[in-house]
Amino acid sequence: MLLAILSGIFALAFYYDVFTDALKGKIKPNPSSWFIWSLNDSLILVASWSAGAYNTLVVPFVYAIFGWAILAVTIKNNPSKLSLIEIVCLTGSTVSWVLYFLIPNPLYSLIIAVIVNAIGCLPTMAGLWRDPKRESFRSWSLLLVASILSITSLEHYKFALLLFPISSLILIVVINLLILRKSPASLDITVFTVL
Repeated sequence: MLLAILSGIFALAFYYDVFTDALKGKIKPNPSSWFIWSLNDSLILVASWSAGAYNTLVVPFVYAIFGWAILAVTIKNNPSKLSLIEIVCLTGSTVSWVLYFLIPNPLYSLIIAVIVNAIGCLPTMAGLWRDPKRESFRSWSLLLVASILSITSLEHYKFALLLFPISSLILIVVINLLILRKSPASLDITVFTVL
């Protein structure tokens, strides 16, 4: 239980750090990613409420509220047109959300939530490929620690319990690596540059 609480504290620190850095203009989070993540967190909150999981509502509530706040600050500070990758990801996540509501199987719903989370990462990864300074390594390191603590806090290791935390861990590691990499001018022709 202690590891789960620590995981929540580190995750909350991540959201707070991203929010304050975005508010100060130190970073430029991708608005499409934050829209997808915020809506996904809001849907998880509603689904948890509907399922009667009242004791666990604090975490998705905090994620949703901070997510929407980060999105608002990001749009205010960085108004821009949508790129092709953002349009594709927003469309893909919309299709996934429709499937989420049409498929009553909890495992399939979980798989869809994992897919939406991964889709949400793509615009951020594309932006980091072009400019690694768009995000804060400190912030994403906090989320990395939260993710590791979340996995180690599990009492049983089953596919359904591990799917979201392991997939999130992989995505967070990739984002951290993209933040740490230098932006070589010679790597301009990539799938992310094209999209």
